[in-house]
Amino acid sequence: MDKRDWALTDHICAECIGRVLEHTTEDGRVIARCADCGQEAEGGHRALCACGLVLRTGKAAGFYCARNGNHEPGMNPEIVGLFDENVCGVVDGYTR
Repeated sequence: MDKRDWALTDHICAECIGRVLEHTTEDGRVIARCADCGQEAEGGHRALCACGLVLRTGKAAGFYCARNGNHEPGMNPEIVGLFDENVCGVVDGYTR
């Protein structure tokens, strides 16, 4: 990984469930990067995270990112993907 400053987010990668990081460039663009698989995309955490994933049918998958209430360092992840069948694909005001 390069030497840019990356900030932790409370979101996980939709591809591998790794922690999503964010970096703001000098020209103001927000870049997201997965700390595990290395995938990068412009647009902040929304570009990579599991929040608001939509099935091929167009129906919301019902996943959202949240802090793990049972987190123990070294034992389990701090941020997890949770499922709620009542989530309509809109999280933090956006649909993915």
